[in-house]
Amino acid sequence: MLNVNLSRTDRLFRVARPVLSARIERRPSTATSDGRVLVTRARRFVVVLSILSLTFAAPLATPVNATTLPTWAITVNVKMAQSTVDDQGGLVYALSRVSTQFDTINHRFNDTGRFKGIVNFRETSFAVYSDMASNEKDQPHPDSQLQLIYDENQDTGGGWFGGASQTIVHDWDVADGGLFGPNATDGLVHEFGHSREATDEYALNVDATKNPIDGKAYQEPYSIMVYPYGVRTWSDYSVGLINQAADKVNPAGPALASGDFPAQLQVKVVNSDGRPLSKAKIALYPVAWFTYSVAPTPTVSGSTNGAGLYKLSTNPFQPGSKGSPWDMKYCNFRVKVTSGAKTGYAWMPLTQVGAKYFSNPNSTYTLTVRTG
Repeated sequence: MLNVNLSRTDRLFRVARPVLSARIERRPSTATSDGRVLVTRARRFVVVLSILSLTFAAPLATPVNATTLPTWAITVNVKMAQSTVDDQGGLVYALSRVSTQFDTINHRFNDTGRFKGIVNFRETSFAVYSDMASNEKDQPHPDSQLQLIYDENQDTGGGWFGGASQTIVHDWDVADGGLFGPNATDGLVHEFGHSREATDEYALNVDATKNPIDGKAYQEPYSIMVYPYGVRTWSDYSVGLINQAADKVNPAGPALASGDFPAQLQVKVVNSDGRPLSKAKIALYPVAWFTYSVAPTPTVSGSTNGAGLYKLSTNPFQPGSKGSPWDMKYCNFRVKVTSGAKTGYAWMPLTQVGAKYFSNPNSTYTLTVRTG
């Protein structure tokens, strides 16, 4: 495996001309007993020369108020399949495209001006491998917080692998522009969002045909963690989680999201005139992650008090559920209220509840449901 160490200074360069790439790709091996060591050293030397034969790139993207913000430097060990390096035209071209893509990713975080720090994903090493990405993703990377594996030709499946792995496998169809196309880069921003504790917000969606309670669909507003392609906005919930994560990684868990709830959750029932309704019946029908469906049986039920409020005695999202995504069993609820002959419905998605927490951790989240 060929390894390249990228110092902080090296990162500030971009490829001007791959003048030495032919020496990297075509240098013949020797027949001596120590030839393999000699070739390894020669290749390493050539790579360093190639990196130093580069031109300065634009500085890291920073928000307007950057002088008041800390820099969140998150180190990344980068690996690329040898076949992918070849497809990119050689090692120097591959290094250049990786660095350019990292710049774009940092821009997507920092250009919004919504974070409490300057996000700086920084590639600290580059390795070329010849086996499958699935064999590489669980390899330790003690010198970097994260690992990014590029593999355009092996059907290993891509995405974020959390826990002890802390790895992104970037596997993109050549027919869709390849690893460095616009859609691939947008998708990679989404995956780096996961590395900062953001959740898959599209998993909260519900298909109308999979809602046996009232047949209504649910769609999370578009943001990078819902549908990243061509989208440049982060939800309030993702912003809160990313700010909380800052420059830390969380390989041992639990997921930060599982602890980010307001002090109290409650449902308020009102009539068409906005008057609180007492003794209204409440039922919470859960949506499990990635099922896009509402369960036919409620997990929480009760009735409102004289002020039209029903205070939940336990957290219906069931944080602390090991083995569930982000250590929570449910990500959304269809809430049904009944008062006499009239009913009302509302959604209670994790993103709204969590956003309330980030606005004020000691607050009460109140879902108001109006009867028809």
